[in-house]
Amino acid sequence: MYAEIVVNHPSRAVDRVFDYRIPDELNGTIRVGTRVIVPFSRNNAEKEGYVLKIKENTDAKRIKEIIGISSCELAFKPDMVELIEFMHNRYLAPYIDLIHTIIPTGTSIKTVEWVVLDGVYRGKNKTDICILELISDNGGGMDIYSLSSYFDASIKSRITALEKQGIVRREFRHTRDINKRKIRAVRICADDERVEEYMEKTRSKIQKRMLMILKDNELISTADIVRFSMGNYSALSSLVKNGIAEFFDIETERSVYDTNMGLTVPPTPTDEQKKAISQINSALDSKSDGTILLHGVTGSGKTEVFLRAIEHTVNMGRSALVLVPEISLTPQMVSRFVGRFGKRIAILHSGLSLGERYDQWSRIMNNEADIVIGARSAVFAPLTNIGIIIIDEDIQIHINQK
Repeated sequence: MYAEIVVNHPSRAVDRVFDYRIPDELNGTIRVGTRVIVPFSRNNAEKEGYVLKIKENTDAKRIKEIIGISSCELAFKPDMVELIEFMHNRYLAPYIDLIHTIIPTGTSIKTVEWVVLDGVYRGKNKTDICILELISDNGGGMDIYSLSSYFDASIKSRITALEKQGIVRREFRHTRDINKRKIRAVRICADDERVEEYMEKTRSKIQKRMLMILKDNELISTADIVRFSMGNYSALSSLVKNGIAEFFDIETERSVYDTNMGLTVPPTPTDEQKKAISQINSALDSKSDGTILLHGVTGSGKTEVFLRAIEHTVNMGRSALVLVPEISLTPQMVSRFVGRFGKRIAILHSGLSLGERYDQWSRIMNNEADIVIGARSAVFAPLTNIGIIIIDEDIQIHINQK
């Protein structure tokens, strides 16, 4: 099996898809939208790539093999490939720019080449000695850019020579700016008998208080147990070292609205609202595409019409997209939508941090949110089966039955 891949490289000279062989162990795991690591260019530098297509055969003569998967989550859903291809052909935009527009900022893998000590040097070349001393002083490894900055001339040939002698080796390390937010937590890992025995033997009052708290809670964050026990991290680490407790990480979402807000009771619509709601719902039920222009001055109750239309859409098992001007995304406006639909709402706009935006995007990708409210960039939200698109302050409602 082979994959057509867009390589994360900014040059327009490589603005095309490249065929790579899928390793046998990754067959069935790699699919359209998967982020992968591939060897690229003559020196086989490891780069991140995005799979646009899976196929059984290829006409390419020189085929390299995919190294591995860089992330378990998809970069985009398979049905967005058609959009990427359309924009690439229509607007002549590079593939990688389009993909970076669709995926959250900060989630692309950054690949850095490192030089690592791997043997004993017995030569007398002063440049080689200086290179190896710098690497040794930095823990046995340095990225090639930092290492090169210490020299006026290029040291690539010297590194290559040292690599051939087995003195150093090159490796690629991958990082990305944004990841899931994690909280460090602790819990008891020993049985009750051992915990009681430890509490009797230890002279540390802090550790005893910590164990009393842990016995009453299945788990607790390290920050909370230190604060509640009036203790310190040293005492907590001692419990872990002695096998009484263990550390672990909990993934948590960066909330952009009050998740504990209760649902509100919808108001009774006016006669004019009823007419608009009836017409929109009829269009949704008829399964025909169309655009509806909703007239109304500020304060006339258009938002309630939107809410009723969205409710009808999601009750049909479809998703909804609401595009509003950036200035309209006030806490009051968001609260009204959250009060009606709760955690089914996802928010996307420029005021969010990179981490908050990534978490909202993840909720949409995982089908945890089927109603998206946002500014212009929210048009690329990875919703599935969109039934209605509301463009506020334009004001249009687009019914999609495809």
